[in-house]
Amino acid sequence: MNYIGNDLKLELAHVTVFGTTVFSNIGSQKSGAMAPRTKLSAKRLTLRQQEVVKLLAEGKTMSEAALLLNLTKSGVAFHKYRVMQKLKLKRNADLIRFAIQSRLLAS
Repeated sequence: MNYIGNDLKLELAHVTVFGTTVFSNIGSQKSGAMAPRTKLSAKRLTLRQQEVVKLLAEGKTMSEAALLLNLTKSGVAFHKYRVMQKLKLKRNADLIRFAIQSRLLAS
């Protein structure tokens, strides 16, 4: 688990893999974590962008997401890029945090 950055560990409080909780005792943010942003809403995204974010946040690769959405790998990368640009996100951990906070993973 050392290969996962601290920012990602902070956000994955209730993510499950095959029915098993991956991280369950993750608490408050530490210094160096992403600064709080203004409220970001999934409503700002198109349906396709929401689908891409959801699949990537669930741990799917770009190839897997492309197959599920009937897109090319570069199409998935484009949608991810546009989401990160639109929401001013810098890292994948920020994208996962957004997916969790906007409840895209619950749907």
